[in-house]
Amino acid sequence: VFSFDTSWEGLLSMAGGHELHVIDEEMRLDPAALVDYVAQRRVDLLDVTPSYAQQLFPAGLLTDVRHHPRVIMLGGEAVGEPLWRELAAAAGVTGYNYYGPTETTVDATSCRLVDAARPVIGRPGHNQQAYVLDDRLQPVAVGVAGELYVAGAQVARGYLGRAGLTAVRFVTDPFGPPGARMYRSGDRVRWTAEALLEYLGRADEQVKIRGFRIEPGEIETALLGHPQVGEAAVVARSDGPGPMRLVAYVVAAAGGPAPAAGELRSLVADSLPDYMVPAAFVALDALPLTRNGKLDRKALPAPEFGVVRGAGYVAPRTEPEAVLAGIWAEVLRVDRVGVDDNFFELGGDSILSIQVVSRARQAGLGIMPRDVFTHPTVGGIAAAVSGVAAPKVAEQGAVSGAVVLTPIQRWWLATAACPQRFDQSWTLEGADPGALRRALEALVEHHDAVRMRFEHADGVWRQHNAPVEPVELLRVEDLSALDDADRQAVMERVAHQDHAGFDLAAGPLLKAVLFNLGAGRRPVLLLAVHHLVVDGVSWRILLEDLDSAYRQAARGETVRLAMKTTSFQEWAARLAEHAAAGGFNDERDHWAGVTEGCDPTLPADAGGANTIASTCDVDVRLDQEQTRALLQDVPGVYGTQVNDVLLTALGRVLSAWTGRNRVLIGLEGHGREDLFDDVDLSRTVGWFTTEFPVALDVLADSDLGGLLKSVKEQLRAVPRRGLGYGALRYLTEASGLADDLAPQVSFNYLGQFDGTDDGDGGGLVHGSHGGFRADIGPEEARDTVIDVSGRVEGRCLELVWQYSEEVHHRATVARLAEGMLAALREIIEHCAQPDAGGRTPSDFPLAGLNQTQVDRIAGDGRGVEDIYPLTPMQAGMLFHNLVDSSSGAYLDQVSLRLSGVSDPQAFGMAWQRVVDRTPILRSCVVWDGVDEPLQVVHRQAIVPTVYHDWRHLSDEGREAEQRRVLAEDLAAGMDLTEAPLTRLVIARLSDDEVLLVWTSHHILLDGWSTGAVFAEIGEEYAAIGEGRPPRLVSRRSFREYLQWLARQDQGEAEEYWRRVLTGFDAPTPLPYDRPAVEAHRAESSESVRLALPVDESHRLHEVAKRSGLTLNTVVQGTWALLLSRYSGERDVVFGTTVSGRPADLPGVEEMIGMFINTVPTRVEIQHGQDVVSWLHGLQDEQVESRRFDFVSLSRLQTWSQLPPGTNLFDSVVVFENYPIQDTSGADGSRVA
Repeated sequence: VFSFDTSWEGLLSMAGGHELHVIDEEMRLDPAALVDYVAQRRVDLLDVTPSYAQQLFPAGLLTDVRHHPRVIMLGGEAVGEPLWRELAAAAGVTGYNYYGPTETTVDATSCRLVDAARPVIGRPGHNQQAYVLDDRLQPVAVGVAGELYVAGAQVARGYLGRAGLTAVRFVTDPFGPPGARMYRSGDRVRWTAEALLEYLGRADEQVKIRGFRIEPGEIETALLGHPQVGEAAVVARSDGPGPMRLVAYVVAAAGGPAPAAGELRSLVADSLPDYMVPAAFVALDALPLTRNGKLDRKALPAPEFGVVRGAGYVAPRTEPEAVLAGIWAEVLRVDRVGVDDNFFELGGDSILSIQVVSRARQAGLGIMPRDVFTHPTVGGIAAAVSGVAAPKVAEQGAVSGAVVLTPIQRWWLATAACPQRFDQSWTLEGADPGALRRALEALVEHHDAVRMRFEHADGVWRQHNAPVEPVELLRVEDLSALDDADRQAVMERVAHQDHAGFDLAAGPLLKAVLFNLGAGRRPVLLLAVHHLVVDGVSWRILLEDLDSAYRQAARGETVRLAMKTTSFQEWAARLAEHAAAGGFNDERDHWAGVTEGCDPTLPADAGGANTIASTCDVDVRLDQEQTRALLQDVPGVYGTQVNDVLLTALGRVLSAWTGRNRVLIGLEGHGREDLFDDVDLSRTVGWFTTEFPVALDVLADSDLGGLLKSVKEQLRAVPRRGLGYGALRYLTEASGLADDLAPQVSFNYLGQFDGTDDGDGGGLVHGSHGGFRADIGPEEARDTVIDVSGRVEGRCLELVWQYSEEVHHRATVARLAEGMLAALREIIEHCAQPDAGGRTPSDFPLAGLNQTQVDRIAGDGRGVEDIYPLTPMQAGMLFHNLVDSSSGAYLDQVSLRLSGVSDPQAFGMAWQRVVDRTPILRSCVVWDGVDEPLQVVHRQAIVPTVYHDWRHLSDEGREAEQRRVLAEDLAAGMDLTEAPLTRLVIARLSDDEVLLVWTSHHILLDGWSTGAVFAEIGEEYAAIGEGRPPRLVSRRSFREYLQWLARQDQGEAEEYWRRVLTGFDAPTPLPYDRPAVEAHRAESSESVRLALPVDESHRLHEVAKRSGLTLNTVVQGTWALLLSRYSGERDVVFGTTVSGRPADLPGVEEMIGMFINTVPTRVEIQHGQDVVSWLHGLQDEQVESRRFDFVSLSRLQTWSQLPPGTNLFDSVVVFENYPIQDTSGADGSRVA
């Protein structure tokens, strides 16, 4: 049976005088047999799909010496680039590519393959028009993608009996005569500069990954650019839990294996954005085809998603990275985490960060919660903590004794009418009474806060930790004989009795009731703890430890829980001491002014009492897919956290309700802030919660992108995430923070609660029977009018709006709750648009930018990784470059002959991988429109690389070519505003030798870093050749050095340098042969090279070593004596170039960037003094100056007594003694 297209094509062939050959199914499935048939029957024209041609060409269709077709016509699907090149280059064969939907004509556009260098579908035929239009049916520019519309006499009338579809696909032709119609093809194309149509893929094949619209065809084209790839197909799949992911299927080119997945990933990443890099690569012997010879996408096998996670995935390379990646995957509930995945973009939040820290510490990694915020990737954290000792080990025994009340505890005890009734509880399924009792005992012994006691005497509340004492924690209620209704009634009654209150003085502050429901039913556990000793984070710790303890007890083992962290007792004392010492005084102005201009009152439906007894709830929720998008897709678009998004939606609703653009909200935070370096609260149980007011400026009708960025910045401006507000109010005198304008709306995001059962059936928590609840005495007055809390449970975001039925009608609150959900859905939809996205000033805290500047430099934020200032030396280099841009003074050109390099392309790929991993090598510089010059780190920067093959040239020819390349390369200069500031020329000299020309701007790297870069390139090249992951040093980011710079005390540095330079009013003169003319221009510079003989060098080293001196000190002293002799002055000053790598910055020796600086060295020549003693004085002064050698020369100039514009010195001593690493690759590549 012929399809419509094929039947017409057969008739056309016969009408042209050809003999039509119809092939049976058996031969169609045997490419070799068909090629033999074509040769024997001397078939001169073949009309096939590209996928089928891909099977015939390796079978000899183009090369059969007996006969091959003169014409091969391709159609029916897109043509890949390798197939295009092969057919276009075939001798004696003319290839044609035809495109044509059945709704128009089978050959609506066409071209010869030799007419274009890459696959195109040609131009429209006679009496046909092709339009490339946007969504508004407007023509797009050349090179811009749009949808293809076909018009002309061949357009069909429509679909028989399908009027609705006809109206959608056959539309009015706005460019044709009245009544003309055009067919909307659904294909995405673009015009080339040669007026040919390039096919990009089906519009309905576009997929959305992480909010980006993606054309799989673009990725397929990139893959087909690899010489070892013969065929490629890219699809979006969701074969398991989690979001849709890209999968690439490749078939190796004839005669070789398919490239490794890592190589293909790098290939795609070199030319496409990171979100277009497939999550998995699958090598196939052949792509599956349909009966019509087209790609059968449904038959493509599912990949092993466990191997890789997301686009741009990089597997852990070190043990710390592997441990952290496993922890992240477990906490965030994703299948796999790569070293570059962002914690917050995967759905992480501040509460989950505490779980990460806790588990990391159990694994022996000393990280703090702030590390997750400052280095939100596995690779970043692993590098940051390498070599850093964990905080001190907390007391592991039982803690007892007095405990200072924390701010939140003081608030409750001071305001509650019935302080003993304020508990939180979980109702869980599944427990054995004996094992549960032992587990509860271990829990109370281990977590000191649960043994807290509270006493009220003389009008003052005090708390203390009770020692471990035998106490009955569990009682069992047998409900097996009751029916369901009575059973539920008893459970409610018992729960109400337990909620009736705790004895704060006698304890315990934990109660557990196990309900036996009878055979065939899991028991139900009610676990209640007073809120004075527990919070949301504590519940996670308690449930996790209770589950662990229960498992051990059920197996008859001794219960051992993870090590304790800093006790609540110590934290409370340290917090109070810090507040009393003025540690939060710098926040007073912020908190005093936070409510300025706010009206906290809310519209009310009634004027009744706002009490706990009148409290009602309205619960709303997002579905699982919307929640997944909120947690995993939305955060990366604007660099937000989940809390930012939720508050944006809440603020928008409140603004519309109240009619005010400034809304006051009381926020809750987890309170476990990194206030002290030696304190770790990641596994500490207690009530740490902070409460603080935030006034959000919100325009209800403002655009969502601007609103998200605005709310994000307002929340980032809250100092220490609100910790200081309560500390100032309750731990200091005369804080000036009153309740005059207390927020009437509170918000608290509790994070993600999805149980602790791992599915093996052996744990305590098999499911949540009633979930989490809180109970307060009904007589208590509510602190706020509306309380909104959110949490993720069952993979759905649930929002609970609590209100008083005496103040608001249910319909009013339900409308607000639904409005917040609608706002969240709108935000999710907005963030899925391709034009959504952006960054804010808080994303680049070192840069000091405003929002307008961020928008101009970072755009939508997807292409920019970071922005930060220049170092003093970088700033100086930029200044000289701008003053004399033609000099090329800081344009470094390295020319090396390397042996052992048999694959130049792999060598170039090794460079690219190092650039991909090293932020400074992806940086450029901006200076227009900013207060101070900045360096911008791009997420991706492709190294411009030119390859030459000079193997056929004579030695003289190679030398000539080398001179030409070097000259042209230098003449090209370097645009500092375009990343990367480096480029390569790799010329092949022989089968295993190349000439490397590496040109870069000196603003990127110092000598120390250059050696490190070469070492990494050698290792990468060896790894590529051996098909293994590279073995790399863990490096901390250059950004950390800039953070260190920003923390330095400029006042102390100024005091030091003013003392050093006091009395110095003129630079030490040099003996000039002639007056200097343009002495600072690069082209006026010359050099004289002197080499100390080996034996004298050895003696010099020995003298320095015996005298306890560095060789650098000896050289500096020598230069000082020489300056004194020629200048006639005993007080001389010269410049000294220092490494700039501070010893107190962990990992600085492995960092890559520009660290060096030049500072003045002042030496007084003491005639008659012992030389060694004098040199020791010089060395001691240099050691002292190291503490302040970060200051720029321009600033030092202003701190001196020299007239403006006068140089501090006219000579510089540069002593290079950085570690030179072996540049030989593991495969033998080396400098020739």
